[in-house]
Amino acid sequence: MSIPDAYKYKEGVQYPAGGFYNPSHQFSLVNQRIVVKSKKYFIARFPNIWSKYKLPRVDDAEVYANWISNQMQFWQNQLNFALWCATTGCGVGKKHLRHTNPMIRSVFRFHAYYQIRRILSEMSCPLPNESVWNAVDNMIDMVVYERICKEYNIKGHTSFRQRLDDNNGVGTAKFTRTYHHDFSLKTDTGVEVAKKPNLDNFTEFVPGHVNFLGNSKDATYKIFIDQSFHKESGYVDYAPDGTWMAAIGTFVDDASNGFTQAGVVRVDDSIRTYVWAILSAQSMTKSSILGTGTAFDAQKQFMTNVEDAINSAVDLPSSIYRYQNTLQ
Repeated sequence: MSIPDAYKYKEGVQYPAGGFYNPSHQFSLVNQRIVVKSKKYFIARFPNIWSKYKLPRVDDAEVYANWISNQMQFWQNQLNFALWCATTGCGVGKKHLRHTNPMIRSVFRFHAYYQIRRILSEMSCPLPNESVWNAVDNMIDMVVYERICKEYNIKGHTSFRQRLDDNNGVGTAKFTRTYHHDFSLKTDTGVEVAKKPNLDNFTEFVPGHVNFLGNSKDATYKIFIDQSFHKESGYVDYAPDGTWMAAIGTFVDDASNGFTQAGVVRVDDSIRTYVWAILSAQSMTKSSILGTGTAFDAQKQFMTNVEDAINSAVDLPSSIYRYQNTLQ
């Protein structure tokens, strides 16, 4: 039986880098079925690194200027980059992550999560559950970032801002406006979308209206910017309103025309880690990883093994030796 092109290395294949794809993704990378054999599996609940994906409200011109000039200091863009590298950049698309074969689907979903975490760890990016994490100024090793860009044959200034919102993806500009009624002392306050936001000083100029006395009063309001991700979201990993996560789908290729060179290396690493984490967990706990009772100990050890692999030094020979040793 011939191997489909989507599961083979294709010399010279290159996929567009950035959020160009369909926002609907319909897969979870946090809660996964880890298939061990045939239809036998256990549930793995990985740390949810998407819990704070949406940017906090931006009300500072300096933050917006940094969004334009230094995109990779933002956690959201770091995560977008790692997601693209682990999936599209490898030649892994939605067809892999939604595959009807449980084992194939399991391996590629594990690959996507593992390599996302691996790449973030390589770049020394703190995660949302760490005290030093910062949504708008997160630590990143730019030397490693540039190295990974070269690994995937893309330029370091490639945009990894999501494209579902206005103002270069940072969100919709709004302001709080107070309405003064002409014939009474009553006032109303409401939020409006800015029509012509001045992003140099984060203000919106609103021409006044003529009241019954013939007077007109202009006003300048302080604006803020808020992301919405209003497109179809598909399944999400616990986004509070069910729509915030739509942007992650735009970084995953809808199909695939074959693995890239970087993809072959990364997918091989993921498969070795998948097998090693399962077999080593059973060996260490002297228990099957399937079922209940002592199987829970092996499943817990599996999660520990994955975290150890994520945070280990980048060392391909050691990874291969560990895998071979476990098989023996």
